[in-house]
Amino acid sequence: MSLSRKTKALAGELRTHVSINFSKSEYAEDVEQELTSYSPYLENEEIYGILLGQNWDEVPLEVFRSVCPYPFLLRDASFRYFLPGFLIAAIDCEELTDRLTFEFRVPKKTPRVKAFRTKFGPLDAGKRQTVVAFLEYSKSCLLTNDQYPNSYCEREKVRIEDSICYWSKSEQSRLR
Repeated sequence: MSLSRKTKALAGELRTHVSINFSKSEYAEDVEQELTSYSPYLENEEIYGILLGQNWDEVPLEVFRSVCPYPFLLRDASFRYFLPGFLIAAIDCEELTDRLTFEFRVPKKTPRVKAFRTKFGPLDAGKRQTVVAFLEYSKSCLLTNDQYPNSYCEREKVRIEDSICYWSKSEQSRLR
């Protein structure tokens, strides 16, 4: 994916947000429990085995891009812990950018809203601002990508802007 000057600048801002807001993230007991718990899916077991005991910043970006390109396979605490790695890996990886953008989209149906709040509610204000920086980057990628029809880009742009608005406002409400 070829990035415009503006998109490259937004990628730099995203890296800065990650380094500032996730620098003190610690591998916690709940992450360990999730990664050692049983999963009936072989893909999950493989991913859990690779990430088990790893600090997020020690996992090669290629693991996030190819071995674990489906962030939704991780459970909540594990997803939050490895989120900075996913965000950095998404730079220059259109498929992962799209998947993360979908993860951060605010659900409209009630059953998904509760799961969304459980997953993202623990993120502090700085981490939520990092999500906003990622969504700005994602929107810029979308608008400079000529492989999608304009009607699709416009619909997605509106969805991303709605998500940016939600994540920006959620600083006070803590995603409640």
